Amino acid sequence: MKHPKPDREEFKEIILRKKIPSKVHFVELHIDKEVIKYFTETEFARPWIEPSLAKDKKSQEAVLTNYIECWYRLGYDCLRFISGFRFS
Repeated sequence: MKHPKPDREEFKEIILRKKIPSKVHFVELHIDKEVIKYFTETEFARPWIEPSLAKDKKSQEAVLTNYIECWYRLGYDCLRFISGFRFS
């Protein structure tokens, strides 16, 4: 998406049952790493860094930026990270 407009605040209010949805929110449980890699390199022209090889803080930040940018630019209203997300 050229101009994604995720609405995390409304999404949060809906999850907390404080608000009735005004739209269908775009949410995904999981995106395969290969898909994120493809979009990162091909569509977003960013260098891919394998998460398991990110040893220093700078490369770990780049990995997280790639994931966040992918979910954001694909138009998702939230980003799901699990406690098992590791940098080896």
